[in-house]
Amino acid sequence: MIAETEPRSSVGASARSLSQVHKWWASKIAPLLAVTFLALIIEPLGVGDAIRRGGAMLWSACLLATAAYVVNDWYDREVDRAIGKESAVMAMRGSVVAALHVALVVAAALPWLVLGLTTTTWVAFAAIVILPLVYSAPPLRWKTRGGLGVIADASLAHLAPATFALAAFGALDLDDRMAATVVAVAALIWSGAVGLRAIISHEIVDLEADRLAGVETWVGRIGVERATRLGTWAVFPVELMALSCVVVALAAFTAVPMVLLAATAVAMALARFAGAWVAPMLVVSTPTTERVLLFLFYRFWLGAAFLAGLIAVEPAFVTVVPVYLILFFPVARDELTSLVRGTVGTVRGLAWIIYGKGIRRAGNWSRYRLPEYASAVGAAAAWIGRGVASAATAAGRGLAAGATATGRGLAAGATATGRGLAAGTSAAGRGLGIAAGAIGRFFVSTWSTVRRFVWRAYRKCRRTILARTRSHT
Repeated sequence: MIAETEPRSSVGASARSLSQVHKWWASKIAPLLAVTFLALIIEPLGVGDAIRRGGAMLWSACLLATAAYVVNDWYDREVDRAIGKESAVMAMRGSVVAALHVALVVAAALPWLVLGLTTTTWVAFAAIVILPLVYSAPPLRWKTRGGLGVIADASLAHLAPATFALAAFGALDLDDRMAATVVAVAALIWSGAVGLRAIISHEIVDLEADRLAGVETWVGRIGVERATRLGTWAVFPVELMALSCVVVALAAFTAVPMVLLAATAVAMALARFAGAWVAPMLVVSTPTTERVLLFLFYRFWLGAAFLAGLIAVEPAFVTVVPVYLILFFPVARDELTSLVRGTVGTVRGLAWIIYGKGIRRAGNWSRYRLPEYASAVGAAAAWIGRGVASAATAAGRGLAAGATATGRGLAAGATATGRGLAAGTSAAGRGLGIAAGAIGRFFVSTWSTVRRFVWRAYRKCRRTILARTRSHT
């Protein structure tokens, strides 16, 4: 167990001063274990093999981190003396520091000579060894070369170790599984962005000390305002997007991390709303505070969420939980205490909001405002009623007058129509009578003419017949 308090023994104090473990243990190892749990989710291994490789990785990470700080403190010894900063490396000779650095690197590599590593893993291991020298040692000393120093520190602290962890557990053997590929690539992008944001924050906090020591960093060149703007609006969105891609793509294997992280986001929003979380929401540090968004979360909870996902995939990994809690006991204790306090504060704040802004305001409104509103509503209703009644009366009168005028008009029209029909009927009758008389006279005249013609013909025939009869006699 690595404690966060000052060791009591001189040996412990010397070891702590030499390794600077309090600077990197939770902030660097916890994200590394989170990436390791990701690798085990997408590339499952047996529990025994995973624990062996995980123990070897933890061993190597501690030794290589110590080696990096030994190199940095040695080459910064003059700068540290100028600002009154002390370290165990200052009292050592150069040959001792070199031998110590080599011994740490060799000890870190020994387990992997037995377990075996791929070419990609050895390249990542070499980068972790070389980058501290590139960052701190002259003539390169990228630390004082602006953006190169930022890139070197971010790669050394987060990107290269994450690459080593993914490769050591086979998660970089990319194949046709799209989800595993997205998780691995997004995890690398996320680790690089976290490293960039961390070094920007670190250089902002150490700006005055670096200026006093004559060290010009990247933040010193471009200014705090511009560095803060780049960290907030360029680096942080990439970090959030990459982490979101990791969680969403990981749902193809297990949805537990996504559910836990979504619940965490909701809890943070509720705590902010309830006033239980009053810390400033900073994305990068300021010269007066180092509390920035998500960095404390990465020190314990992110790895815990991915460990829960790993247990959901393979329940046998529940044996890792006590180890994880022991490794980060001070951080876990503080975070769990903060969780309890935050939960209580959030519930209390929400209850007060519900009571103060809901129930009490509703009671006051019903006691004082409701009678006023009721009176005003009654007056408005009476006014509207009177207006509606007046409008209805006027409308009724108008309809009655209209109906009367319409009735009179219909009566006059019916009378005129009746008179017109009577006159027309009389004229038609006279015309029909005249026509009938003329037709009757025509038929009478015709009948008389026909009757005379027939009578005459009959008489004529009769005389002829009688004349012939007499002549024969």
